[in-house]
Amino acid sequence: MDLRKILYSINSLQILKKTGCLNPVTSRLLLSDNSRTQEFHQATQILGSLCIPEVPFEEPDESVTEKYHLGYSLNSLRVGISPMECHVLVAGLTGSGKSVLMKLLFSQALQKHAKYNENIRCWIFSKNDEMRELLEINKELLIVDFTNIKLNPLEPPKNISRQAWIGIFVDLWQSFRLWEGSKSYLIDCLHKLYKNIKNPDLHDLYNLILNRKPKKFSSRISMYKDGILVKLQGLIHSQLGKVFKTSKYSNNRKSHISNLVDTNVVFEVLNFTSEQNIFMTNYLLTYLYVHKLHNSSELINWVAIDDANVIFDASLEKRYDLGLPIIHQLLSEVRKSKINIFGFTQVPSQCGTSIHSNSAIKIMFPLSNGVDREFMYRSMGITSKEQKEFCSLMKVEDRVAVCKFSLRYNLPFVVQIPEVKDFLYNPDKNFVSLNNKRILKSFGDLGDENENRNCANKEKVQEQKPEIQKEKEMENNCYRSGISDSMKRWLWIVYIFQYKKTITEICQLSGFPNSTGSRLNKQGEKMQFIKSIELHLGRGVKKYPVLTEEGHFIIEMKNQFYGKGASEEHILYQHLIADKFKKYYPVIEKNIKDKFIDVAFEHEGRLICFEVERTKAHIFENIKKDIGVAGASAVVVVCADVKVLMEAGKVVLKLPEDIKKKVWVYGLDKILSKKKFDFLETKEK
Repeated sequence: MDLRKILYSINSLQILKKTGCLNPVTSRLLLSDNSRTQEFHQATQILGSLCIPEVPFEEPDESVTEKYHLGYSLNSLRVGISPMECHVLVAGLTGSGKSVLMKLLFSQALQKHAKYNENIRCWIFSKNDEMRELLEINKELLIVDFTNIKLNPLEPPKNISRQAWIGIFVDLWQSFRLWEGSKSYLIDCLHKLYKNIKNPDLHDLYNLILNRKPKKFSSRISMYKDGILVKLQGLIHSQLGKVFKTSKYSNNRKSHISNLVDTNVVFEVLNFTSEQNIFMTNYLLTYLYVHKLHNSSELINWVAIDDANVIFDASLEKRYDLGLPIIHQLLSEVRKSKINIFGFTQVPSQCGTSIHSNSAIKIMFPLSNGVDREFMYRSMGITSKEQKEFCSLMKVEDRVAVCKFSLRYNLPFVVQIPEVKDFLYNPDKNFVSLNNKRILKSFGDLGDENENRNCANKEKVQEQKPEIQKEKEMENNCYRSGISDSMKRWLWIVYIFQYKKTITEICQLSGFPNSTGSRLNKQGEKMQFIKSIELHLGRGVKKYPVLTEEGHFIIEMKNQFYGKGASEEHILYQHLIADKFKKYYPVIEKNIKDKFIDVAFEHEGRLICFEVERTKAHIFENIKKDIGVAGASAVVVVCADVKVLMEAGKVVLKLPEDIKKKVWVYGLDKILSKKKFDFLETKEK
């Protein structure tokens, strides 16, 4: 027999054995070498294609039927899960049906909440925007892309003390791999922060640690401090920076976290690093658990986590020096608070024992990696060779999965998952945005309208009750006490010399070393207490520091430098010009017949006016105002850059001769460096 006939015979032998047709007659036909052998092999191939392979799993009984339907068993039973059946682990490769199953289960939960007001709420952590389709089922679904909400991890849940929350919050930082010493240092910083500020946020924590000096220098303490600062910088300088900006000193925005407990939410964690993803998931689940533990609630919370292998990473469980991550501990405890976690993963072998051991329901779709299949075999109790072979041959397009319900039917069985795309659609982005604003408005937050309304309601603050004003004053004092003494001293010195002296000149006058002054000024800029204005004069660049409103608030002083709608740069130019001609006693914003002049003084019976121009928009109007209304003998147009200087020259050339001879045009650098000026002389130019 040649090789082809041998292969045919082996293949036919397998088919005959599998179909139960192997007997002495068929055996002789396999071994014979005559013209009928090829026809016999062709017949066995047809028999194999027509044969329906036997499913090596037992058909389940009616105990697999429950309220929330997920598919059908081979004996046509409606397979479902109970709302309180904790927890669920779903494994399968891309496109096998995990997202379909998630939509199927959570659409039913959202529907029962919408139609029958059932006490169930859904949180979904999604790596894409597919779950927006669930808005078709329930419009009370908030889509969080982390640009439209405010969260404050330092805000403890209701009925739990700050001291108790400190320990929980520090455990959340396990996702950033903090050592024990760093955690202890962070606890000490949080105690001081809560003592000084009533409602601090992560930005306040960063500022406190940045300005905190150890009582005794220690390389270890410095290492702990730097480690925490690096982690905080990664949060507050990322897309989450605005999300975490919630304290009173950050536009008076409140945190939405307490409202989310009773809301259906899709968290779209699209552009997070793995550490940020772990931190946000840990924080939100921990808050939910602690809130429900200390506040009576009949709600049932379903939480779906996409890419669960990132959150329940097995490698994190093996770092005994760092401690067990908080989410791994939560899995064994959240059931007390009626929280059911659904973990969806493509790599079950990377998931830790916590999710495998605490999952009452396990569902396995087709897996291409043999390591992942073996892991799920052990997790689900699949031991026979036939069952393993069936699992390895499952196809993605068949939407077939193997299930095991540990609390009801404790044997693996096969389930057919139905499609759900027929009744879901992808909503318009504009609809999603408007729907989000409607839900957020019900939280008592009006978005950016709040900031505009704060300006309109400043007068109403004075009408508040004395006890409220006293409480706010105490908060302000606590906030000020959190700023270092050296920073306060620098702010006071800047307050005295602002709009007049450069950073270098301030250091020389105050006795600060240049390096110390520069460092404090940079810190002040980061904390938004100081704004530094750069002035290019000739080849050099000079830096002039000025205080912001926040900086004036810290030293409890009012801003005495102002211009009529002018910017800090415009005000600086006015003061530099006034300082240049100080022997003539110039006046900034001089009022003549209800018209304001940038800088003006009288010299030998003549009125000299200066107009600072940073654009060409008001050059002609200012000249007309100064000569026609104020009666100026000379108008000096001071331009901030070369382009404006050229435009001013063009405007002056078009003026009538009697007005033109009263107008001079200078660049700012020339005004500040020149010693003699024609406009100070009484003779005509």
